[in-house]
Amino acid sequence: MKIQEILKQPQSKTLEFKKEIPKNRQNLLKTLVAFANGAEGNVYVGVNDDRTVTGIKEEPFDLEEKLASIIYDSILPIPNVFFQTAAFENKVIFIIRVLSGANKPYYLKKLGPEDGIFVRVGSTNRKANSQGAAELRRQAEISVLTRKLISPLIVIF
Repeated sequence: MKIQEILKQPQSKTLEFKKEIPKNRQNLLKTLVAFANGAEGNVYVGVNDDRTVTGIKEEPFDLEEKLASIIYDSILPIPNVFFQTAAFENKVIFIIRVLSGANKPYYLKKLGPEDGIFVRVGSTNRKANSQGAAELRRQAEISVLTRKLISPLIVIF
């Protein structure tokens, strides 16, 4: 999907806009955890909530290194995260793409595996209740069982 089309969409279960990476990164990390626990998602940095593009102030490579370290140090298991940039009206937007994880539940290390699990509800992040956390664990078990059942069936030609 082109950036112009994305900027027409409201924030949602899989889409978040950030003007910049906040100094208090806790909310951003909650969003990344929620995306990994859900159906994946993208954070567009350099875009206001009203979808106006301000662009990023930092060099993309520096921002990528900083975020990769923060994610590695703050989230368990480590989610599959990809970084890219997009140009729009001579401004650079930094995109954080989080894939839906197979090793659910993902959580914030600082809060631990009980209190650090977040899920996406609409365009907001919510702490997973005990039933939600149990469902994420079941999803992970099903994923592992499916991989075990399918891997013997894979034939290499």
